[in-house]
Amino acid sequence: MPHREVSFAILAAHRRVTSADLARVPNGLRCELALAHEGEHADHVWDWDHRPSHALWARWTADETPRLESVPWCEAEHPSADEACTLYGDHGGAHAWELSDPEYDAFVRRLCAQAPEWEVLLRARPG
Repeated sequence: MPHREVSFAILAAHRRVTSADLARVPNGLRCELALAHEGEHADHVWDWDHRPSHALWARWTADETPRLESVPWCEAEHPSADEACTLYGDHGGAHAWELSDPEYDAFVRRLCAQAPEWEVLLRARPG
């Protein structure tokens, strides 16, 4: 799916973005819910400035074409930290703070090896 182009066309039709915003829209889909899991997959596409309680998400299963949906954010808050879930409202499974991203973790390790003073900032990433 040409995710970037389709997303931009939808957003531009709603007069929510300009051509300068195109670089902010992801060019591919990567599930944010978990690695190698069954069921629905989802990838955050865009935050709405006019409706901060919702965001645009691409959602799909292994046997269907991705669809773009504007859905509310998950309202769950971390039980012991000042942190909210960064997934959409009706997601299944774990909340964002319970998930890890191996590619991001590898990136943090490489960066911290080059600039150890950044470790605290990079390891405190949201969701």
